[in-house]
Amino acid sequence: MKKFARVLALMLVASMLCVMLVACSSKPADNPEDAVAALKENGYTIVYESDEVVSAKKGDDFISIYWFDNEDDANELYEEAMELKEEAEEALEKLKDELKEAQDELDDMEEGFLKDAAELVVAELEEEIEEAELEADAVVGKSGNMVWMGTKDAVKAAK
Repeated sequence: MKKFARVLALMLVASMLCVMLVACSSKPADNPEDAVAALKENGYTIVYESDEVVSAKKGDDFISIYWFDNEDDANELYEEAMELKEEAEEALEKLKDELKEAQDELDDMEEGFLKDAAELVVAELEEEIEEAELEADAVVGKSGNMVWMGTKDAVKAAK
C-alpha cells in the first residue's frame, strides 16, 4: 500500500511539473490585435501589420508572427523556418571557423601592410558573426495555426 501511495504521489508531481512547463512556455498572443498592443506597450515599432502577419522591431530584437486559416499552411511555414534556423546556425559555425583561421594567420604575420589588411578582415568577420548570432539565436515556434520567429525578448513582449 505504501508503494502504491508513493508511486501515485510521484505521478501527481510529474504531471504537475509537465503542466507548469507547458504553461510557462513563451508564445505570442493568440490574435494580431493583442500581439500588436503588447508589442507597442513594450516599446516595439510595428514594421508590418495585417490580419495574418505582424512584424515588429526594437533595437536588435525582432519578431514576426503569422496566423493561418489551416494548420497545414502553418506546418509548412514552421518547417521552412526551422530549416532556415538550421542554415543560420551552420553559417554561424562556418564564420567562427573562418575567424579562427584568420586570427591564427594574423598572429603569425609580421607588422606591415598585410597585417593591417588581415586585421580589417578579422574585424569584418567579427561584425558578420554578431549579425549571424542574431539569426541563429532566433526562436521559432508554432501553436495551432500560429507560427512565430524572433528573439526571446520579442516573443515575451508579444504576450
